[in-house]
Amino acid sequence: MGALDPLLHAVLVAALAALWLHAGIAKLRDLARLEGVIADYRLLPDALVQPASRALPVIELAVAAGLVASPAREAAALVAVVLLAVYAAAVAVNLRRGRTSIDCGCGDAPRPIHAWLVGRNAVLAAASLALLVPVGARALGWLDALNAAMALVAVVGLYATLEQWQHNRQAMQAATRMEEG
Repeated sequence: MGALDPLLHAVLVAALAALWLHAGIAKLRDLARLEGVIADYRLLPDALVQPASRALPVIELAVAAGLVASPAREAAALVAVVLLAVYAAAVAVNLRRGRTSIDCGCGDAPRPIHAWLVGRNAVLAAASLALLVPVGARALGWLDALNAAMALVAVVGLYATLEQWQHNRQAMQAATRMEEG
């Protein structure tokens, strides 16, 4: 297997760390909502819902910090993969149950689960796994730093655009169903 270019590695680290930082902070801001979200998935016994809602944001923030801290990066990337797999499985199980109106719990505002989230989490897990690939020995210069900053802005912008597109798509589908019903 080849080595990952250090510039791509740096962008992946920054983008994934930002994602986990945002996720952890969003969850900490509204622990009551998070507890309700976890309960609504109906995957944990009631006795574990509150402890899980308290632990989850801390784990997500630890992943963000671990991705930035070089010695902990591999462990943080693996925890990220596991979390993303669990999130994808939780969404998939509930979609299979026909429970499409529950809050995904994956942002600042409530939004219903959708198959899109399973795919998104798979892509994010793959990006996290890429951090386990050895990094090439090429030295990074000032132009690389500029490219990394621009790439990070592009990646964050693309992610936000896709998330907003999916949100708008779901809202339009719901409005259409209301008009038809």
